[in-house]
Amino acid sequence: MAGGKITIRAGKKITKTSEKYSIYTDRLTLNSNGPIKLTSDQEIVYGVPKQYGHKASCNYTPKSVSLGGKDYYIRRVMDFFDRHKSCMHFPPVYYYGDFRIFGTLTSSEETEVRRARISESRYPNVSREKVEKIRANRARKDALNPKFTKLKKNSFMIYSGTPENSYGYKYCDAFTKLRPNLTEGGKKWLDKTMNLLQELMESGVVNKNYIAKYNEDYNKNNGFYDQYGMLLSENIKNFYTNIELNGGHFQDFAFATHPDAYNPLEMQDLPAHDLVRICLTPELKEWMGPKTWEQAWIVAKNISYTEIGKNTWEKVKKDTKEGAGKLKKYWDEIFKL
Repeated sequence: MAGGKITIRAGKKITKTSEKYSIYTDRLTLNSNGPIKLTSDQEIVYGVPKQYGHKASCNYTPKSVSLGGKDYYIRRVMDFFDRHKSCMHFPPVYYYGDFRIFGTLTSSEETEVRRARISESRYPNVSREKVEKIRANRARKDALNPKFTKLKKNSFMIYSGTPENSYGYKYCDAFTKLRPNLTEGGKKWLDKTMNLLQELMESGVVNKNYIAKYNEDYNKNNGFYDQYGMLLSENIKNFYTNIELNGGHFQDFAFATHPDAYNPLEMQDLPAHDLVRICLTPELKEWMGPKTWEQAWIVAKNISYTEIGKNTWEKVKKDTKEGAGKLKKYWDEIFKL
């Protein structure tokens, strides 16, 4: 963004204005005059470039939402839109994927359309049918998914998420579908894990006090402790303040909660039947990402292999290796006995 005007206020009192700005993230506004740091009682009200035709204000205090099931992530999205009604902020992709104007194609779908049109001169009928099918599939998906609104140019724009590209919603749904195929012990572990993932999400987003149990690098890299190992409460609170608006911080936080929720000490008691199915539930593209492997490594290194048993673990290693396909740099370290 460029142009417009920023006004910082605490209650009704205006504390600072700036004629130019570039982007708003976390509680830091970057502008031509240098950074503006917001205190906890301040909010930002900004004019936007003329083409947007309205002024926007945001509520930066997330509310608690009820836990349970995949709809938890929709409730988090609803809370976000309720607090960001007419701005250009959108929820973290982790919740419910990217957000688009209702009915428009995703970036990957647009790529498919471009490829189809490139081949249109050679196969016109096939190309047109493919484009029509892509658009029809998107329209069908958007019609089934919840809609969210924002005010723009004095009218409401309707937005749709892309749950198939999310993480929280998509895998809560995937593991819920997996549940009937697990043993009774696996079902209990899964129910507890899915609930705990949401509790830990609330502890960061709402309570601003999450500290990772297993991912020590996460705590260290984000300055949660001083050099003597003393907890720095103010640093922790500042890190989680408006974390939904900082994609990098939010992704680090969300993935750091996974080892804590999975609880390696309980996971090691599951039979191979359950472990293999659990390991193979994330899609291959997720295993290609470093964050998934980092958390898998943290979980694996905290599992007692004497408890899980050599034969059982060899089966998990073999089956998961075949399912995941491409080896990653963590593989040998994860499955080292």
